[in-house]
Amino acid sequence: MNILITQNKLSEANTEAFYDSEDSLYRSFWDSEGSLHWGYFENLTEAKSENLIIACKRWNEYMLSQSGTGKDSRVLDLGCDNGNTAIWLSQHTGCQVVGVDLSGVRIENAKTKAQQYRSLRVKFIKASATNLPFEDKGLTHVWSQATLYHVHDRHQALRSAYRVLEEGGIFVFDDLITPIQKINEYSQKLLLIFNSSIQTLNIIIIEHKKFRTRP
Repeated sequence: MNILITQNKLSEANTEAFYDSEDSLYRSFWDSEGSLHWGYFENLTEAKSENLIIACKRWNEYMLSQSGTGKDSRVLDLGCDNGNTAIWLSQHTGCQVVGVDLSGVRIENAKTKAQQYRSLRVKFIKASATNLPFEDKGLTHVWSQATLYHVHDRHQALRSAYRVLEEGGIFVFDDLITPIQKINEYSQKLLLIFNSSIQTLNIIIIEHKKFRTRP
């Protein structure tokens, strides 16, 4: 496989354009309803692609169980994609959720889906993770799935998430990491293209002014 690298780092505009144009492609092989994140399989040796959606729901449930989200929570879904998880969170907890995503196409999809759930306290806004349009310390939770490794300035995104969390607020997210420093040349090229690391999945919960990990 030949890979042509034209730049060392894709821009935020490149990411936005890609996800604006590829929504239908992802739906064709991932999930027709547009739920585009990872799943948790209880037994990887028996994992099958047709069970991915069940595994995605299981992962949602696990993250929710660790997050402390309840009916009085004010939650930001950072990188909300097509809005499925934000709606699911509000359905299961009664919490207030605002979803943000860089892709205008995905945000419009989310707004359309939300019309089917008018009783829920959900809304969707097109915004960058590095420049969140919310007041300081106004949210109890920031929730994010399969998003941070797409963000080009992750430090700024984390600062932005920290800023909008109230004292004692919780940031629950998953991400992809590379546990080893040495990778082959082909993988290095992929990392340059995607600006991400795809090896091991961890869930990390960050509390305001206190950091901890949970297995």
